[in-house]
Amino acid sequence: MCGQLESIGMFKRVIADFLMAENKQHVMLVAFLDQRGLRSPWRSVRVRCAYLITPLIKSHRKTLVPHTEQLLAQFADLLQLPCEPDPSINIPHCGSCKVGDQLKHDNPPGPLLSVTETSFLYEAAAQLIAAGGTVSTPVVTTNEVGTVEDRAGHLFRMLLAPVFAQYGQLVELYVSESDPKTAEARGRLTKQAADLITRTSRVFSQPKSVLTPTCQAVLCEALQIMLTGLTRFPSEAWAPGRAAACAGVRAFLHRMVACLGPSSPTEQPSDSNHVSEILLAALIQAVPQLVRPLQVHHRLNGWANGGVLPNVADAEQRWHEIRDVIPLITQVILRYKPLSSILAQVEACIDADDPLGLRSGLLLFLQLIQLNANDNQFYENFLLSQLVPFCVVAPTRPNFRLTDAQFGLALNEVGNCLFVLAQKQPGLCSFLQNVFLPGQQLSNDLIQSYVGTLKAHNVKDFCTFLRGLCDSADSLEAGDAKTSTRFVSRPEY
Repeated sequence: MCGQLESIGMFKRVIADFLMAENKQHVMLVAFLDQRGLRSPWRSVRVRCAYLITPLIKSHRKTLVPHTEQLLAQFADLLQLPCEPDPSINIPHCGSCKVGDQLKHDNPPGPLLSVTETSFLYEAAAQLIAAGGTVSTPVVTTNEVGTVEDRAGHLFRMLLAPVFAQYGQLVELYVSESDPKTAEARGRLTKQAADLITRTSRVFSQPKSVLTPTCQAVLCEALQIMLTGLTRFPSEAWAPGRAAACAGVRAFLHRMVACLGPSSPTEQPSDSNHVSEILLAALIQAVPQLVRPLQVHHRLNGWANGGVLPNVADAEQRWHEIRDVIPLITQVILRYKPLSSILAQVEACIDADDPLGLRSGLLLFLQLIQLNANDNQFYENFLLSQLVPFCVVAPTRPNFRLTDAQFGLALNEVGNCLFVLAQKQPGLCSFLQNVFLPGQQLSNDLIQSYVGTLKAHNVKDFCTFLRGLCDSADSLEAGDAKTSTRFVSRPEY
């Protein structure tokens, strides 16, 4: 007890000195890595040091960058993940028991740190790598193509090597586990391993970070490892651990869209071997695995044998999977697909008498509004100039049949899009009142009613107003054909 309190007190003094002695910070950091710190026999000391090391390195990474490779070598054995789940997660205990666990003197046969504590080391090392830029390594190494690896890529591969090696092993242990409770815990452990890679790659989203070609290659390697594991996950929606394991892969794919995907469709290169194309191919492969379809024989057996409840639960879980993957699909569409072409396809659903496709497209645009409406460039270039005219005029077209219940639901999504956009961009109401609606040859009273209802803090009332507007034969002073022509031309405002 006294020994570990002395160790913790020592590190408080080390931190104070660390902030003062810039030229000796690397030497002082060694204290965190030996028996006094991360390799201490006391768990409380190890936990404390793991927690402290990340902010220290973040704050002084410029000074420590020249020592990155040496620090990684000293980290190496601490980056190993436990192959067995932490039993304390499923064992309820009181606060005093937790304190006792931290105060005990132990020498565990496995890794000294839990996954959470290991993640601090991964993040700290990644901060150093990202800060190091692209300075050439003293020892030149080459990849299979024969090009010289940049220093950041060399160190990034060195950092992720342990988790790359262990991820497949963790997946194997998970899929072969027969005990449901243990399988659930192993699924969570698989997710934690994926989260380590995700958390490590997050540093490349920082403004001054440079994602070098070799770092991109390392991330593509991680992508392949994840997809290989994903194909082995159990396909049953209710399988223990599946939700957690899939969540880890899904979060990683989100991060890869930000790191490897194009910033916009216009920046997408024509080279099919570019990493953004590799990522798109991986996403096409991954999404069906993240949302597995119901098996036909399961449905038939359920109906024939009266076993409806298991199938209902299975279908409900599928809907949860679909809901979870929608934000990922939205981000992919936003980066890879020109939105004007998507809008044209959604518009075509009206003439094709496809209200389900129309509603699906509007739901996608609603997601984009919720995520990106505050981006003024996106608002002016697409939402204001293209989507708003579509939402205002489309319900007045002859083929928008409100006698069909599905078209009625699509009209509700039109109202949702306009209402949410008006909440995020107050200038929309002024645009409608002073520019767009007068151009549709509406009466002043109708324009005032339209904008006034839109400003109200009740989307239900606005949707009801739209339905009444479309049902009214004389709500528009112009004919339908003229309105349709005005919409199709989509003039810029």
